[in-house]
Amino acid sequence: MAPRSRFRAFSVIALALALAAACGGAGKRRRPAATLSSTPAASAEMAEIRRMWGDLEGRDRDALRTRIRQFLSRFPNDGAAALARTYLTFLLLSDGDLTEAKAQLDYLETIPPGATRDFSMVARARLLRLTQRPNEALELLAPLAGKMVDRHALELFQEEISLDAVAAHHDYEAIAYMDSWLRHADDEEREEARRKIPEALANMSPQVLEASLRSMRASARGGAPLVTGYSVEMQRFVALQLSAYAVATGDARLAQWLVDPAAGAPVLGSDAGLLVSELATRHRTTRAVAGRTIGLVLPTGSSSQRDAAADAARGAAWALNLPRAAKDPGDKTLLVTRDDGGRADRIESVLDDLASDGAGVILAGFDPESADRALRWAETSGVAVVVLAAPRHATPMKFGFVAGEPYTSSIEALTEALVSRRETKVATVADATSLADVARIVTERPKLMFFQPAPCDLEGQGTGEHRFPLSVWEKAGIRSWLVSGPEPCARDVLREVGELRGGGGVMVVLTLETIGAYERATSAKVLSAAAGSLPVRLTGLDAGAGAGAPAEPDIQRFMASFSARPTWFTAVARDAATLARRAIVALPTDTTTNPDAVTARREDTRRSLESVNAALWTSGESHGFSPGEHTVKRTVKVVELR
Repeated sequence: MAPRSRFRAFSVIALALALAAACGGAGKRRRPAATLSSTPAASAEMAEIRRMWGDLEGRDRDALRTRIRQFLSRFPNDGAAALARTYLTFLLLSDGDLTEAKAQLDYLETIPPGATRDFSMVARARLLRLTQRPNEALELLAPLAGKMVDRHALELFQEEISLDAVAAHHDYEAIAYMDSWLRHADDEEREEARRKIPEALANMSPQVLEASLRSMRASARGGAPLVTGYSVEMQRFVALQLSAYAVATGDARLAQWLVDPAAGAPVLGSDAGLLVSELATRHRTTRAVAGRTIGLVLPTGSSSQRDAAADAARGAAWALNLPRAAKDPGDKTLLVTRDDGGRADRIESVLDDLASDGAGVILAGFDPESADRALRWAETSGVAVVVLAAPRHATPMKFGFVAGEPYTSSIEALTEALVSRRETKVATVADATSLADVARIVTERPKLMFFQPAPCDLEGQGTGEHRFPLSVWEKAGIRSWLVSGPEPCARDVLREVGELRGGGGVMVVLTLETIGAYERATSAKVLSAAAGSLPVRLTGLDAGAGAGAPAEPDIQRFMASFSARPTWFTAVARDAATLARRAIVALPTDTTTNPDAVTARREDTRRSLESVNAALWTSGESHGFSPGEHTVKRTVKVVELR
């Protein structure tokens, strides 16, 4: 069924649920068919169980469970035993005891039709959902819509059929059931619905939510809100979930529609409402291209991030021949920087600011999460973005380009080299970004014995204490350490390894991101990932014959200017800025805010990025972004540095 026709069908469900509740009084006009006890003692005990069930809180759960078991032991054949078993089944399902819950439901299989049997069907549906059979649960409960009259049973029914529809991916139907649940709960139960409904909506696709909200708003503007039967509060919940999605992905189009009064926008309130309003407002002012401006987003949230940011800024400035003398503007390319504080959740707003300043190309994304978000922003904003780290989930499409290399490339090459060298025991140190990748890859090497990775953010236990448990690992016979993380982390490992028997006979293994640290090595052997001209090895260094001049003339000039070898982020930012410069240099030098001109210049820049070529420091086989894939092709090798 097409989405539009499906939505109309489930709008009818919403209307039917609303009318059924109105006619039935949500359990207040019709009394349930009572399940009666057969003796005064059983009746008194069951009355107390009903009271406890109606006022169930966490502290009463154990007491209620015990009381029900006692009731079933004393009155196994009582007329109210089926209801008591149903209560017990719900408690067991909440505890995760699905085996006994099923056993209780087996007792209830033969009870006659009536309110208790309907109630037990809700418990059976919950068991089906919890055992990954939500479609069966939905089919079981759908015939009961509008029939449940007991207040507590109705609340559980509304919740369960909503969650069943969500789990079964009947999203439009689920929204209808959730709206009925929300509108017809009492005050206490409504708070529970308000907590669970946003959690359920978060599992739905934004496309479904947007289509639903558009239909709701269209009906409301047409003066017939009961055509869909949806409450204003349900519309607000859907809008808030869409707002969170728009902010997370930087979707300006969606943000502007969500806050557009002409589109029937509800008052969102909350932090999400404020954020989506800011996103929509920012993007209304980003239609500008200022000459040949390149933007650079720098993270400065921690000392290691500041080191990487400084390296990248140095590399980008080198690529653009900055600073230039006032009398020699060169090709008039400019570099504008912004700080995102090292927080991935701020990168969209910083990218917005750079686009507002007229940047035609933006360099950003020092880690996989930031790269993911920056690439998604590029597509929704129509601005070319080159990320300096490889993304984990996003794929570069039309406006996104990847200059970085996945962490896994280094780790896989290095672990393979360790196997070939017949290393048997290796310890690892990794930052939070690469820790999971390191752990996964090393466990796939059966010929190596890897110890639990240590995080880079460990701190020494006291004065003179090491940050990392190197001495413990050494006692276990480990003489090799693989480091994946920022350079300060690798430098600390190298320093501490050097203190172990002078560093003799030990080896430190470095990924691309840590290659600049090897200058701090003492007598430890260093095995490093390598790509293009990195790490910069001086002539004869591999053979241990002494120092000489670096092979690449441009790198030689860089080292002469800064008295340092380029790090990975220096090199990858230099390559990204070099390609960005060649792509943007054909643009006019004036600033335009004309929408057609802005779109045309951004498109020209994007197209140029696909075809420009230059000698790259980080790749020996590629001179630009590969056609169609928008990535820099490179082979990661392993070299030994003495």
